[in-house]
Amino acid sequence: MSYIDKIRVQNEDYDIKDTALAEEVDALKLSKVNLQQDATNAGKMLIVGDDGNLKLGNLPVITRQTELSNVAYVRDGSDILPLKKCVVNVKPFQSGSGDPSPTNIRPITGWTGANITRCGKNLLDPERYLTSRVTVDGDSLVCKSSAYYSSIFTPNTGTKPIDISRALPIPVGTLTISCESIVSNTEGGSATLYVYTCDAGGDNKTNRGKLNAETLQVTFTMDAPGYFDLQMSSNTARLTITKLQLEVGDTATAYEAWNGVKAASDWSATAGAVYGGTADLTDGTLVSECAVTTIGALTWTYYDDANGKYFRTRIYGIPGVPNKTGSDAYLVSSAYKTVLPRIASIIDMPDCSIKENRYNTSPYGEYIYLRDLRFTTEADLKAAMGDVKIVYKKATSDSYSVDPAAIDVLLGANLFSADAGDIAIEYVADTKLYIDGEANKSSMIASSGISESRYFQIGDELYYSTTAISAGETIVPGTNCIKTTIAEALNELLA
Repeated sequence: MSYIDKIRVQNEDYDIKDTALAEEVDALKLSKVNLQQDATNAGKMLIVGDDGNLKLGNLPVITRQTELSNVAYVRDGSDILPLKKCVVNVKPFQSGSGDPSPTNIRPITGWTGANITRCGKNLLDPERYLTSRVTVDGDSLVCKSSAYYSSIFTPNTGTKPIDISRALPIPVGTLTISCESIVSNTEGGSATLYVYTCDAGGDNKTNRGKLNAETLQVTFTMDAPGYFDLQMSSNTARLTITKLQLEVGDTATAYEAWNGVKAASDWSATAGAVYGGTADLTDGTLVSECAVTTIGALTWTYYDDANGKYFRTRIYGIPGVPNKTGSDAYLVSSAYKTVLPRIASIIDMPDCSIKENRYNTSPYGEYIYLRDLRFTTEADLKAAMGDVKIVYKKATSDSYSVDPAAIDVLLGANLFSADAGDIAIEYVADTKLYIDGEANKSSMIASSGISESRYFQIGDELYYSTTAISAGETIVPGTNCIKTTIAEALNELLA
């Protein structure tokens, strides 16, 4: 008969001694016990089986993964253990806003690293307020307006688009913004903050309501991930807001200061600038999928035919993807609006636009089309637009190993965002807390039928049914069950 050294009960390891059970312990705790089992049982836990009997079982691993979006919110009723993966979909960064055009050049830069932010219940990061117009004073924000700017996060006001490079990313679902007080320091000024959101692309700016002395809470629902902004009333020069909090849910809860950390992964020395790909910041795996070139570096042919007037260039090495809808989602230009295949053919391309066409498996059948009616020769196009950047997908991705970023995780609510692009999180639920949370949802109501003489758990408590309990029936210790402990159960199990 072999002995094991340890047994795991509810995520806690306990030493196995060569003596019988010596003392009573707390519910669901295991202390000194002589467990005569094969050594292969090491690392297992004592669980309530499907049949209601107490037995040794494998410690369950409950894995969750979020969708790829501008934020990743982790809660789902359970608390969590450290991350398994934190993947960022790296995208080229374009400064400015609106469609790129020859009169609205939006410079493109690649990423030489990625920063990820993790915060808890309060999603409002005070560092975002530290502008010339906003200062932090303990739990208060002191905001100063101007003739041009009234936004807390971004240099925009009124109906102007939200600048998503500075706005706060928020997840899908119901959110609540609240404060303890809001006071205007301007005589006759309006103590009002207007709540705005937009979608993940910075469009569809929507007024969600306002915070003022009479209304200290605004609740709104995001059907898709997007961005959040607050704007002051234009007739107020100075505003003091106390205990401002944005949280997930439909009710304002007790204020908590922003509890966040930032982690960084730097790949500048290894991979240089990356214009598109993925980076797993937890294990340091970087995949570079895109390359950058300029109009001046390519060879363009001018056409004037049934499709209109346009330029065409062939980029060798792009993998052949026949009729792949939306394949040019990788195509980004600093001066021309990208037209997707599913939206328009060549003849439908508007002026000052660019388009990709991959129509067969040969690398010679892949082209980029450009329409700029100001030019009719390659020389004129390059002379005026030669420095314009174009990002496109490479034939073969390059993989790099970079230093992973250390990302701490909170028990409870966690919101993740990255500056380099969309993000997805994979994590492992804390088994005990998850089980407790699921059990506590039903409180003392049986969610399913329980046979007589069966063990079952509610939260941290272990019970033994003395009669059969029907689904939906109230569980009453002393009437249809008795409260017991792991120690008492083990005495019978090991007898």
